[in-house]
Amino acid sequence: MKRILSLLGAGGLALLVVDSSLADVFATNPTGGWSDVSITRTLGTPFGVGNEGVTVTALGFFDKDGNGLSVAHEVGLFATDQTLLGKVTIPSGTGAALHDGTRWLTLASPIILAPSTDYMLAATVVADEDMLNASSPIEVTIDSRFHLTQAGFAEGFGGAQLVYPTDPTSHMFYGFGANFEMVPEPGTGALLALGLAALLGRHRRTA
Repeated sequence: MKRILSLLGAGGLALLVVDSSLADVFATNPTGGWSDVSITRTLGTPFGVGNEGVTVTALGFFDKDGNGLSVAHEVGLFATDQTLLGKVTIPSGTGAALHDGTRWLTLASPIILAPSTDYMLAATVVADEDMLNASSPIEVTIDSRFHLTQAGFAEGFGGAQLVYPTDPTSHMFYGFGANFEMVPEPGTGALLALGLAALLGRHRRTA
């Protein structure tokens, strides 16, 4: 499966095709215990970006046994001012693509995460449905370009509607359900190549 990102160059629209096999995943290999939740709400994982920005292309939700989700889950990325940057609704069942233990949907518009900036990854969870992995920071592999910014998950009480999780918990673990997939921000060479492609396209149209 390929993801297509678009950039507007000086002479028109250039397309950057990104193979999903080259994409990286925020959280993998959770080894903590699995449990469901008792209250329908939003759970969030606060994290920070290191000195390398990334482009988020898809959001997902962990599927413990890989046999489908019991209910649908809204998954979103928020800025720390509570602005929703993008979200998807992962359907119940097996309709969403599965890899790295996660069910995925591609974002309508990719989200660029800036270097040295904090964000909130969040998902709705439904009482007694679809188990989460309760992992300490050493029980899950977080991509090295990121770091967790709070000792435990955060909560938001909007029922089944995705809301910004404003309440930190006293738990020293994270309820991993939400996940995201990303590619590095295009480097200077890639941007020059895209600009050249756009200029060539403009030259052909005017020749």
